[in-house]
Amino acid sequence: MLVGSDSLLLDGCYSLQGKTEEEEFNTGPLSVLMMSVKNNTQVLINCRNNRKLLGRVRAFD
Repeated sequence: MLVGSDSLLLDGCYSLQGKTEEEEFNTGPLSVLMMSVKNNTQVLINCRNNRKLLGRVRAFD
């Protein structure tokens, strides 16, 4: 659950760490997707069935 852009993440273990949403997107595992959206670069995704997807990220949730 997010409450505003400068608030803390209030869900799960992230509430204990006290990271903001912006810090999480810049340093966390989603930073790869965020950089791909900003720079319009391709991302290689390994799927569970040993397939690979190569594409550009327009948006993620």
